[in-house]
Amino acid sequence: MAISYKITDRSYNFIKKYAWINSNLKLGNIGSIDSREIIRLLENSHYPNIEKCLYLINEYGFQSDEIGESILKETDMITFQRALSELYLFKYLYDKLGNKVKAIRREDNKKTPDISVKLNEIEFLIEIYSPTDFYAYQIFSKLIYQALKNLNIEMGFDITTKLESKNFGYATEFWDYKVVLDWIDSYRTDIIAWLKTADDGEFFESQTPAISAKLSTTLNRINCDIGDRSISYEEPTRSNDTRHFYETSDPELFSKSQWGVKLKGKLMKPQKWTPSFPDIN
Repeated sequence: MAISYKITDRSYNFIKKYAWINSNLKLGNIGSIDSREIIRLLENSHYPNIEKCLYLINEYGFQSDEIGESILKETDMITFQRALSELYLFKYLYDKLGNKVKAIRREDNKKTPDISVKLNEIEFLIEIYSPTDFYAYQIFSKLIYQALKNLNIEMGFDITTKLESKNFGYATEFWDYKVVLDWIDSYRTDIIAWLKTADDGEFFESQTPAISAKLSTTLNRINCDIGDRSISYEEPTRSNDTRHFYETSDPELFSKSQWGVKLKGKLMKPQKWTPSFPDIN
């Protein structure tokens, strides 16, 4: 799912500071809408951490080849963060080893390692991987904020969103990230319609993709300035123990989860052990 950002003169003013980005990124007209995540950084480059990130992209964009190119093109927030992770590791290796480090260009979108390091006669291929046991929930928690911050509505606001669940393992109930993306789109449409008539203090309750979790959205106040948007997200205590993926009362639902699919794939392969439990067909 891509979130759109409005291009202002802020992007045009800040991009001048970054020569490589400026020469490789084509900005639309002021007031136009753009889904690229790099626009979000340019529009918020007055924050020190984002300014440092832009500096890193600018300094290593050319050397990192396809990694730098993908950062300028990416519209998905999660994939954008992965590309930044690749750039961070590339920078570390490049600073140590120089031109012995190369980004690997993908051919025909085939899956390949991300970075190649040649030392003497040996080539090391590096695949950058981040564990995502709770990938669907990670998307949910990140995109709630982004969806509200960039609502296509002519008003500013102060909103509190609160996730409520009595199940400590509720993160495991976000089975499919595609379902989460569709839900976010629907939620954004509903919130826009609700905000047009809501008064300060009113709340909007939504059933999330998780069976035990509901999301309560409270309008604290409406702001006249469209750029004045404050969003807070609260979540209940949850467990990060992945065993919750297996503690399910619904085997059919589990079989469709990311862990269920992985487990089925493993069990379809020849097993090199003798089961210690009786045959239960």
